[in-house]
Amino acid sequence: MSKNESPQSQAPDSLQKGLLQILWTTRPWIRNVVLVIVGVLVFFVTLVPQDLRGDLLRRLFKADSNKPTSVARPALDDENAHVSRLKNGHLVRFVGSIVSNKSNVSDSIVQNAVESDAWRYNYYCYDGSFGHLKTPLPTRTVTIEFDVLDQLPQNAKLGPGESGSDGFGECVRRILTGQTINAAGADGNGHVAYAFKFLPD
Repeated sequence: MSKNESPQSQAPDSLQKGLLQILWTTRPWIRNVVLVIVGVLVFFVTLVPQDLRGDLLRRLFKADSNKPTSVARPALDDENAHVSRLKNGHLVRFVGSIVSNKSNVSDSIVQNAVESDAWRYNYYCYDGSFGHLKTPLPTRTVTIEFDVLDQLPQNAKLGPGESGSDGFGECVRRILTGQTINAAGADGNGHVAYAFKFLPD
């Protein structure tokens, strides 16, 4: 070892040799993967212009945040959208209330579960049935009876005296059965009747 050389100056060479030795003695498929990754990085750093490289990285890390939502929420008054704008430009407000609750689940838990994603009742049912009409728009109330079972609203059906002839009540029933009542817990059960009132402007 010459005067100008020290163990520290030789350390990088030894480290590189050690890494190369580990790489070549490892399994071939691991070595190939590592070589491909290194090759892609070298290509990216040396051949792609810096401004283009930065733009590609920004696009890559913003890809998830820029994804559009699957269904555009017609929200107006709040995130849960109890008020929605109809196709004809008018507004409708959904107001829910418990008619009877014979379950062992509290009223607040039932109401929060039933009215989660309240905009769906407005968007799919009221707007789907009446959004094409001119004024006056109908005020509708639909009562649905269901059982709280396995943290879900099950056995849902239109209440007594309800007519499903126009499909509106059936639409409300379908949206309700898509909700979950997780907060009811595993032991939650019992019968509930719920009123869905739709108030157009």
